[in-house]
Amino acid sequence: MKDSLPSFYNCLEYDPQRQSVSLSKRAIRDLRPNEVLVRVWGSPINPSDRLFCQGLYGSKAQAPQVPGFEGSGKVVSTGSNFLARRLLGKRVAGAVQAQDGFWAEYVVLPFNQCMPMGKEVTDEVASCAFVNPLSAWALFEPLRKREFPSFLQTAAASQLGRMILGLSIKHQVTGVHIVHRPELVELLQKEGAKIVLDSSQKGFEEQLRDHCEKLQIKYAVDAVAGELTGKLAAALPEGGKVVVYGVLSGKKCEVDPGDLIFRNIQVRGFWLSHYLKSQNPLKTLKLFSDLQKLLQQEGVTKVSRMLSLEEAVADLKNQPHPASFGKILIRP
Repeated sequence: MKDSLPSFYNCLEYDPQRQSVSLSKRAIRDLRPNEVLVRVWGSPINPSDRLFCQGLYGSKAQAPQVPGFEGSGKVVSTGSNFLARRLLGKRVAGAVQAQDGFWAEYVVLPFNQCMPMGKEVTDEVASCAFVNPLSAWALFEPLRKREFPSFLQTAAASQLGRMILGLSIKHQVTGVHIVHRPELVELLQKEGAKIVLDSSQKGFEEQLRDHCEKLQIKYAVDAVAGELTGKLAAALPEGGKVVVYGVLSGKKCEVDPGDLIFRNIQVRGFWLSHYLKSQNPLKTLKLFSDLQKLLQQEGVTKVSRMLSLEEAVADLKNQPHPASFGKILIRP
């Protein structure tokens, strides 16, 4: 079942041999019974997308592949499966892993990787519905379950960091929010953060240790990596845990082995793909139900710019814009 469709569509293509992204064309293929074809409205450029386009992400392209791990659009054609056919004409958000993605005019998805969007969710928010909101929800889960009474986070002014801030305010969990520029301190304070530390300021490490000791913070989420991971590990009380989910510094984590050996500090990674695979079907349904509510409240993503496919090719060659400004969306 389908609308009138072109034979070919424009897309961006990442070539792992040349490690470059360029404008290309693909043919619209026949759909399998459980698949749907989505006319893409928009897709963000996430840090994970940039890593993928540098050959540094967990799932690497083996052949030319369309990037864009998440996005939104309208289902314009479906396979014969009954549940797939029910999505025809609906506006959906979706996510991909190890397959062609959303930086294209059209994307093919299994129907169970699509989530219908209600009218109360804007197209911009729908386009960023999976990676950041689900990661924020998952990273905050130990705090929601009261496994820890307090926490700290790096890159707190990023879109994901502000979602975690919103969840902490909603659930009344004390947090220490770390930023890297003075002007971001006031920004987060206006959004309700009580304790904001600037890592670029003199005395940062001493302030961090003081807050960790006073609030008995044993849980940290880190999007930066590099030497900052080691500073978090050194500041946490004995038995603390650092969860690394990003590498904004572009550097390897530097942690004193003494903190790991003698103070029982744990440093582990978080990848949304692994988290989703660990959920049973019932919990996944509950997760998507919670996500719909999150997208109307703490999970709202701010968008700073929108780019065409051609403009995105040029933008990907530049240094990424500060995440505090909002997401960049590709509008095919």
